[in-house]
Amino acid sequence: MSWGPDLWDSYHTVVEHVAKGTTDLVDVYGKFVKEKAELEKEYAKGLRKLIAKYEPKEIKKKKENEESSENSSFRIFLVETGYQAGQHELLAEHLSKVVGKEIQNKSAECHKTVKDNSKHTNKEKEKMETSYFTLEKAKLKYQKTFHDWKDSESSYEIADQDGTISRNEILKMKHQTQAKLKLFEDSKAKYIEQLDKTNVEQREYFDYQLPEIMNSLQDVDRERIEFVRRVLERSVAGE
Repeated sequence: MSWGPDLWDSYHTVVEHVAKGTTDLVDVYGKFVKEKAELEKEYAKGLRKLIAKYEPKEIKKKKENEESSENSSFRIFLVETGYQAGQHELLAEHLSKVVGKEIQNKSAECHKTVKDNSKHTNKEKEKMETSYFTLEKAKLKYQKTFHDWKDSESSYEIADQDGTISRNEILKMKHQTQAKLKLFEDSKAKYIEQLDKTNVEQREYFDYQLPEIMNSLQDVDRERIEFVRRVLERSVAGE
C-alpha cells in the first residue's frame, strides 16, 4: 500500500505512527541493545571468574609434559572458555559502542526528517488556508458590490419614475449606479480570477503535495524498519 494515495487525509495519524517508531529506536531497541551489552559483559566477567576459580593450582606449577591427561584436557577446556569470554566481551563492546551509537544517530536523523516534514506540511497547509481566505474575501466583496449596485439601480429607477425629484439629483443617482456597476464588475472579475487560482492550488495540494508528503513519511518508516532488521541481524551474527 502506498500511503500517498490511500492515507492523504490521515496526516496526523500517520505522523504520530512514524514519530512513535522513531522514538522506539532509542526507547525500545536502543535500551535492548544497551541491556544486552551489559548482560554480555557480565556474562564474560562471570566466565573469567569461573576460570580463575576452577583453574587447578597444580597446572600452574607443573610443566605441560608433567600434567595428567585429565588436567591437560581441563586446562584446554578452560582456555576455550576464556576465548568464549573474550567473544562475549567483544560483542558487548560492539553493541554498546557501535550498534548503540548507530541507533542514536538513526533516531536523530529520523526525528529531524519528521520535524522537517511537519514544517513543510504546515507551510503548505497555511498557503492553502491563505488561498481559501483570499477567495472568501473576494467572494464577500463580489456579493457586497452586487447588492450595492442592485440597491442603487433600484433607487435610481424609482426616482426616475417618481416625477418629484430634480433631474440633477436623478443624474447624480444614475452616475452613482454606474460607478457601483463598475465596482461590481471589477470585483466579479477578481473573484473569478481568485476562484480559478484557488482551484488550481487546491488540486495541486490534494493531488500532489499531500500524497508526496505522505510518501516521504512512508519512506522514513520503511528505512527505520529496514535499519532495525539490519541491527538485529548484526546483533545475532555477532554471537
